[in-house]
Amino acid sequence: MQTSAPPTTKNAAAIALSETMGSADNWAVFRGFHALNVRNILHLQTQLDELARKQDDPSFNMNELDEVLHKYNRALFAYGRICELQEPEMADLASIHRYSRSKLGSYPDVWAFLSRAHDDMVNGAGSGMVALYSNPDSGVLFSLAHKLVKALSPKKTGVRIWSDATTTKVTRSLLGILSVCLLLVPIVILYFVKDGFKPLIIMAVWTIAFSAAMSLLTEAKYSEILVAAATYAAVMVVFISGEGVQKEA
Repeated sequence: MQTSAPPTTKNAAAIALSETMGSADNWAVFRGFHALNVRNILHLQTQLDELARKQDDPSFNMNELDEVLHKYNRALFAYGRICELQEPEMADLASIHRYSRSKLGSYPDVWAFLSRAHDDMVNGAGSGMVALYSNPDSGVLFSLAHKLVKALSPKKTGVRIWSDATTTKVTRSLLGILSVCLLLVPIVILYFVKDGFKPLIIMAVWTIAFSAAMSLLTEAKYSEILVAAATYAAVMVVFISGEGVQKEA
């Protein structure tokens, strides 16, 4: 990231902004051009409507249909992918806007789109921007890791920059720790509690807790949760059965 000296030309300012936005996952935010995308799709749709009315004509040009239909399908698919992207978080948009204003203030045209998007978001309107980084709402555990990484990330040029790869690593670490705790804690409890039906009750409670954690903290599918819960319960049953055999012996 080039931050040693302010740029002296508009081209240098554009290069500095592109390098800065490319250096951090949370700054990979761009305009979605939703209205223009829709206008383009409608324009191609109108062309296809006209071609559809002429398709019975003996001189109908199939090459033209193929070209327009290809453009229409490509535009429709591309805009569908854009609509799947989330809007950037207010804090991330504010941080890159703050950087641009302080480091590239002499060339406002370069970062004018960030200023407009920031003002729209502050006023409660949609920013029209899309973020390329992973969705921080994809599971409570990922969201927790996302906030933790952002809070502990070092500051550069006065703002925090975090890595999406780091967030993923932290999420996996938290999930590993949670999995170990959910497995070892009930086993330790069962080692000391062996009276009557208490082990079965403990097993049922912890299996429910495990299933709830899987469904609430991760993005696991229903089938994956069922398989994981069944495996977890099987481990508990094997442990209880082993303790029963030792007790009878």
